[in-house]
Amino acid sequence: MSFIATFDAAGILKQIVDGVKPLVSEVNLVCDEHGMSFQAMDASHVSLCSVKIRGEALAHYSCTSTMVLGLPLLHVDKILSTIHPTDRLTLEAEGSMLHLSVVRDTRVSEFSLHLMTIEQEQIEIPPVDPSQQHCSCNMPSSVFQKTIRDLALLGDRCSLTFRPGEVCFSTTGNIGSGHLTLKSTQDVEVTALAETSGDFATRYLALFAKCGNVAPSVSIAMLDKQPLRIRYCSAFASLEFFLAPRIDDL
Repeated sequence: MSFIATFDAAGILKQIVDGVKPLVSEVNLVCDEHGMSFQAMDASHVSLCSVKIRGEALAHYSCTSTMVLGLPLLHVDKILSTIHPTDRLTLEAEGSMLHLSVVRDTRVSEFSLHLMTIEQEQIEIPPVDPSQQHCSCNMPSSVFQKTIRDLALLGDRCSLTFRPGEVCFSTTGNIGSGHLTLKSTQDVEVTALAETSGDFATRYLALFAKCGNVAPSVSIAMLDKQPLRIRYCSAFASLEFFLAPRIDDL
């Protein structure tokens, strides 16, 4: 078995790790002929993240058979913190080790990381049933990030309300309240046949919003009494987050 993946710019992987490390500390990275992927749930079992990196979009990718790499994300992050986003990064698995080779001009750095054996249940992500009416919104990642950042200053609970042609974000806290409505425009596309709303933990939304540097736009979908889905998609990777509705004892 062999696995090797080369990123023309290490920043791609750094952005992904930065986005998921506040939620999970270790993941089973599944590598196959198509690319790399992992799914993990946070310790509170409130949110789930699903990440896919497309092998065909990388500078070089080869995986002769399916293999699982147990990655301690915090240790991976320490190594990535020494790497410039424009450095060329190569990952190669050998036995219980992951080797990282970094090239910048005439400088070559090499690191080795011990892989882990992680006991993790297989997580089934429910497919979206097209027969069910759901609400969705597509907007620039920067708009979503600023919206959540502003509301997080006021309260720890964020209400999302979808109506035909608009979506409203609102929160109420000890110091006051805030409401922001985005209407369908050329940049913001809202789909909703009827009013649908849900309450979610602001701190999780704030963590998801920080992943905006992965892709220029974000897709948000909500089905009544179902987890909120937030998805970033670029040519290289997709990050999808699922967040359970907020309840009083969270």
